[in-house]
Amino acid sequence: MRNKRVATVIGSLLLGGFLFAASPYATVVYAEGNSFSLIRGGKSVTVKVDNAATIGMEIARGDIIRTASGTFLEIAIEPISASVQIAENTSFRCDADSTGTQSTGELYYGRVRAKVAKLGGSSSFKISSPSLVAGVRGTDFGLDVIAVRPSKTGSPAAAGTAATPGTPVSPMLFRVFCFEGSVLVGSAAGTIADTLILSNNEMVESVAASGGQKSAESAVPLSKTAVSVDVVDFWKVHPFAVISRLPKPVSAVAKSAPPSDALDVTPKDQQKVRNMRVPRAAAIALIGLGSVACFTAGVYRNEIDADARFIDPLFAAGGVMFGSGMALGLATLFAE
Repeated sequence: MRNKRVATVIGSLLLGGFLFAASPYATVVYAEGNSFSLIRGGKSVTVKVDNAATIGMEIARGDIIRTASGTFLEIAIEPISASVQIAENTSFRCDADSTGTQSTGELYYGRVRAKVAKLGGSSSFKISSPSLVAGVRGTDFGLDVIAVRPSKTGSPAAAGTAATPGTPVSPMLFRVFCFEGSVLVGSAAGTIADTLILSNNEMVESVAASGGQKSAESAVPLSKTAVSVDVVDFWKVHPFAVISRLPKPVSAVAKSAPPSDALDVTPKDQQKVRNMRVPRAAAIALIGLGSVACFTAGVYRNEIDADARFIDPLFAAGGVMFGSGMALGLATLFAE
């Protein structure tokens, strides 16, 4: 009987530890549109947005996400409390070290935007493109790799839509923008002269070939400008679904833009997220308390006083708390 109790305690602790350690590197927290491709280990799988399992889908380190036309995703990177929006016609690779705190992203083409909480210690997050690299400690920023529209005179003009997957386009516009906070931007080639810091509502652009190499006439040091209207207009209709809505500095830049009903912000989504966080926190607390109670009762029975009256009630209470926490945790996993 005593050995069975000890085995139960050890099993509870191991299971609780597994649940804590099984947290994925990132998960899909928002999706709209039709479909996207997930490439893992060289194998590509098409994921339908309307699939019930899409929201909450795990994104592993090294996965490549390719969105179709009209498809927008948002993924939450758990170890660094970051959220990354992936626009339509975009190819983006997620990666990190074994702890997940040294996180990176690689934008092959398309548009991404990230909201990163204040990072501490050795945590870091950066996104690179073939031409530019952006590193942050806590900010709202993004990168573009999009085709340049030729003007009527034949010279490059404003950026157009993202490049079609698999279609080489030249020239390309590589851009880093900062809505809030600060971003360290550098050349992918690592040139010191091409390193600068972007602050609120600033951006930097570089026109280059599709492979990221600058032409001779465009090989000039990077310079900062104000965030362009097309960047603001694109992202203000796609606010973050989980971490935050569009920050005030961007709204100030777009002050002259006509109001849109699509931008009306309601607390509905934010309240839904808060409602999900409460049962998850409760599940973790119940599992932890139940494990501690069972462990304490087991140690007391085997090492201190096997006849203590509170041992069996403590085992019972610990079992109830642990079981309730498990049930609540499983319920939140399947809740939409």
